[in-house]
Amino acid sequence: MSTARTGARPHSRLASTLNAPETPDRPPVPVDGVRRHGADGRVLLSVVADGVVVGFVAYDHGVSRLVMECIATAESRRGARIGSSLVHEMQRRHPGLAISAQTDDDAIGFYRELGFTDGAAPRDPRWPVQQRYECLLPAALTWTNPHP
Repeated sequence: MSTARTGARPHSRLASTLNAPETPDRPPVPVDGVRRHGADGRVLLSVVADGVVVGFVAYDHGVSRLVMECIATAESRRGARIGSSLVHEMQRRHPGLAISAQTDDDAIGFYRELGFTDGAAPRDPRWPVQQRYECLLPAALTWTNPHP
């Protein structure tokens, strides 16, 4: 799986949706739902195709915002809007909460395309030469499908 740092039940439309060419009018990828909800408040949402997880997001549910810890998609599914569908599902489930994440140059375009604002973040000791960014997606009071 490619990562933007920071009992599964397949959907009937999922395989054809993931394999279809990307167009602005194609609906977002269906999200499988909560796979695990730990005692620490971390939530894991996933997208499953043919019984295999092809994308997921892990986030913490805070009082005023969601903190995205990790988002990843299978290399073979890049460009199929799995990542954006996961972020939109977070917004749908938690209207009124902002979403924050940290990333680097490899993934900043993904966050900017979704409307996140960004600024410089302290360097991460795990990647000391990488520029890091603090990203914030303002709270959505209502979720609307960006691809009706």
